[in-house]
Amino acid sequence: MQFDGNFYSVPPGLPGVQVKVLHRLGDTDLRIATAGRAVIAQHRRAPRGAGQTIRDDGHVIALERAVLTAFSDRAPCKTKVRRPLSEAAIAEAEHLRLHPEKTGIVCLTGGGQGFDFVGFHHRKMESWKWRGRYYLQRWPSVRAMRVMRDKVRAATARSKTERPVSAVVADLNSVLRGWAAYFCNGNSGRKFNVVDGYVHERLAIFASTKHRLAGRNWATRFTYGWITQLGVYRLTGNVRRATAHASR
Repeated sequence: MQFDGNFYSVPPGLPGVQVKVLHRLGDTDLRIATAGRAVIAQHRRAPRGAGQTIRDDGHVIALERAVLTAFSDRAPCKTKVRRPLSEAAIAEAEHLRLHPEKTGIVCLTGGGQGFDFVGFHHRKMESWKWRGRYYLQRWPSVRAMRVMRDKVRAATARSKTERPVSAVVADLNSVLRGWAAYFCNGNSGRKFNVVDGYVHERLAIFASTKHRLAGRNWATRFTYGWITQLGVYRLTGNVRRATAHASR
């Protein structure tokens, strides 16, 4: 079957059966299941649009057996006449072309370049322990960080100083928990520290404005202990490491 610009094998003997592709964000594998959610195949997911054919050894063996079972020594059928593509087929092929602005080719060798995908920035990084070995790592992209800062800034805007600080913290925690749940798989530790620091700064500015105090006061009055007492959700410490090894 075809999915995302690649071909994945399924067991033989399933003509006309409707199947679904199940893939969880962050996973390297995908599953193929029937309409009743019975998994019939599991494959390593190939890069989007790579044109690869991913086969399961069991499927290949089963297909060979099916072909040998159906083998016949009767005369072959007549060759079909080759007809040009219809307008509908040409129109469908147009939809399969890569978007020129959203598609590009990057060189990941030696960490020279990276790419953004589903909110993460992916780049090879050299191991600090084994020099010369590079690992594909991912962390929140520049756009994801900008969107997060905009949400924190909107929740702590000057126009909302009439609200209790506890209500603002409750709104922030909902955003922070959802963001952390999505970006916790990978190498987001440094970005999480940046977001924590920005949340602290914005809450200090919010509280200073609310109490008509000059400056931020986050190093004297509205300190780390203050935001801890407020129950602000901390992103730091919620990262689950995940790397992919590459030889160079």
